[in-house]
Amino acid sequence: METKQYTVAAVDGASIVIVLSGTAKADNHSLDGQSLELKRGSVVFIAAKESLQLTFESRHSEMSMFRAFCASEM
Repeated sequence: METKQYTVAAVDGASIVIVLSGTAKADNHSLDGQSLELKRGSVVFIAAKESLQLTFESRHSEMSMFRAFCASEM
């Protein structure tokens, strides 16, 4: 089976991601090699300057998410 990957890019401030539809596995170096199963209703906190790697079961998979983040002043 062919998978598809997507990276939720790092931003300077902390953020949360709310999954509206779809499923994926999420990986991040702070998860110590474990994956999170994301599905409708999942909420994930992403620390400042961290990214999140998503892996989809199929290259035809889709996911809708909302991301809220705090923009930091430089």
